[in-house]
Amino acid sequence: MEAKRSGPTPQEQIAEAALTLISERGLAGVTMSAVAREAGVARQTLYNHYPDLESIVTAAIEQHERLGLFQARQLLEGHEGAAAKLEQLIRHAVVMGAHGHAPASLESSLSPRAQEGLRIHRSHTREMVIEILEEGVAEGVFRPDLDPEIDAIFIQEVLVPGPDREEAADLSLVAGATVRFVLAAVKVAQG
Repeated sequence: MEAKRSGPTPQEQIAEAALTLISERGLAGVTMSAVAREAGVARQTLYNHYPDLESIVTAAIEQHERLGLFQARQLLEGHEGAAAKLEQLIRHAVVMGAHGHAPASLESSLSPRAQEGLRIHRSHTREMVIEILEEGVAEGVFRPDLDPEIDAIFIQEVLVPGPDREEAADLSLVAGATVRFVLAAVKVAQG
């Protein structure tokens, strides 16, 4: 019989601590000592799992992105129809972006390995958007002139959080506006 995990692993605690610190201080303000304090572990524990700060940051971003993709897939399974799926994916992306601890401005500070991890995540997200757009065109609810490959890039760019969105007090309003904007661009005009 498989034993249940009672809480996060040390690696998960460390990754979450790193994300929290990056969110609060920016990448330049994160140190091994600060991560250890935030995670509630000894500094040596960090070195038992990660050789350096870059490894922690890379693992933290990868962990965050995996969780976001898993949650997005779960959300999509519970909805019928392309418009409902696209709306849920947009709402999820807005919330994850606002709480993502890794704003777009951080990306240029990351190592090539971490940047590649983000590119891979974005490609998985773009594939989900492409599938939804293709489904919507087939259902007749999205415009027949859409180019899912190109339009998915545009939609994904709309979903990338910037500082204004990260500071928005009411994410539900931001999510609603984003949904209206994207659906207006892709849905068949009601005559």
